[in-house]
Amino acid sequence: MDTVKIENSIVAIGASGWTCEISGLDPVRAATALRRQKGLVWLDSSTSESGLWSYLCCDPIDTVSTQPGDTTEALAKIDTWLNSASMKIKQSQESGFWGGVLGYLSYTAAFDLMPDLKSRHADSGPTTEFGLYDTVLAIDHSLGSAHIRSRGLNSPSAEPSSTVAHQKIYRLLELLCEPQVNPPGRSIADWTHLTGKDDHIRRIMDAQNYILDGDVYQANLAQTFVAPISSDRDAFDLYLQMRELNPAPHGAWLDFGNRKIASTSPERLVTCSADGKAQARPIKGTCPRSGDPAEDRQLRNALSASEKDRAENIMIVDLLRNDLSRVCAPGSIKVPELCVLETFAGLHHLVSTVTGTLRQEFRPTDLLTAVFPGGSITGAPKHRSIEVIDELEARSRGVFCGSLGYIGFDGAMDFNILIRTIEIIEDKAVLMAGGGITILSDADEEYAETLLKSERILSGGSCEEAAA
Repeated sequence: MDTVKIENSIVAIGASGWTCEISGLDPVRAATALRRQKGLVWLDSSTSESGLWSYLCCDPIDTVSTQPGDTTEALAKIDTWLNSASMKIKQSQESGFWGGVLGYLSYTAAFDLMPDLKSRHADSGPTTEFGLYDTVLAIDHSLGSAHIRSRGLNSPSAEPSSTVAHQKIYRLLELLCEPQVNPPGRSIADWTHLTGKDDHIRRIMDAQNYILDGDVYQANLAQTFVAPISSDRDAFDLYLQMRELNPAPHGAWLDFGNRKIASTSPERLVTCSADGKAQARPIKGTCPRSGDPAEDRQLRNALSASEKDRAENIMIVDLLRNDLSRVCAPGSIKVPELCVLETFAGLHHLVSTVTGTLRQEFRPTDLLTAVFPGGSITGAPKHRSIEVIDELEARSRGVFCGSLGYIGFDGAMDFNILIRTIEIIEDKAVLMAGGGITILSDADEEYAETLLKSERILSGGSCEEAAA
């Protein structure tokens, strides 16, 4: 990282804070240089051809972590942070994230946000964890540029300080410029497949019985893989390996100490601009890619024409329209894209877009809780699908199918859905993969789809099925 250069002197940018442009920045080497810093979050748009931003943040000025039953306390803490007069900033002329709240809600948070639901599973980590970050390394992939931005805060109640901002920016530059002693390596995980095919197929058939009984229209069921992790460095290298094998627009690495999250998610839960324009992009419908152009075209066409996959997608679009209507202005809910085929690493998906305008009386946290958890990973209707999932799946989902992202000081927000995600707690890594079950589902095909979704992540190591 000794090639990092300061392009411009640090200058004040209106009410947003202070910034310093740098060049010669490779995101992987930057993340490697910062990986030992407290509370590192890397929002990693590794498919940079789409012109997205990536962000690296560390050393939060405040944190909140909650256990099951206390999710609303974390959301209240976030609102308190962002409502502070010293935190509020105007939307900057320079786009992107200028600092704010970063973290995640595990899937278990759903049982706090829907208090009449109860889970039979014990979770192995916090339900929510968030940090308040006033300094951010922002990488604009479309321009190939990077900036260190700082609000200049030492605490949530502090006023922005030029001196503090300069100190934090130069400290981050020092870390980035330190020689890299140990370059990124390969983390070969020995995976064990905990869910046998017969068990998963039985659960699919049980879900279809609930559909026949009229309980649900669809329910998402997942299976589990586990692997030992010997060190923090192996965990980080595992993420670098994942992003190489399965690049994704909404990837992330989060290290909050006891729990680490490595995600190569293709799916956005919800985003909202500072002026309240909200958007959700549910994924429903999956098929593999082929290296043969003619075969790949046939696969794409078959997915686009699939009655079962389109029905799944449309059901979730209707669910999201209902979720957004709880916090968006009447008449503002639109579906500009329905069942559009998009291509990701190894897979084709059907993706829809649902938009709305957040009503002025609601906050970003209200929007987040209105759509959480994402309907594409529960089913419809959401409430009953969550109950069915909890009954049929053998373990807590942990962070799988939860959501990770940010809410900026300006009120803009962006959260993914934690699929294609490995959760690491202490010395164990857990990967789950699922799919939506409808009455039209073929159990063998659904089982194969879960393997398809996980194979690029598992392909860096070996995988054995657990003994019965």
